[in-house]
Amino acid sequence: MSEQQKQEEKPIRQIIMESEEDRLKRHIYRTDKEKLQAFTLMLRRGLMFKRAKITHK
Repeated sequence: MSEQQKQEEKPIRQIIMESEEDRLKRHIYRTDKEKLQAFTLMLRRGLMFKRAKITHK
């Protein structure tokens, strides 16, 4: 079983509660392509939230 498959099996709660240092250690071994995909996803989400209009109070 690969390291990535092991990481995917973690429950969502554990990933959310993961420290920033652990997250950085895990992400340092990503390929350049995976890093680029994550970065572009972050940019897209930023634009989406920037354009969002709150319709309730």
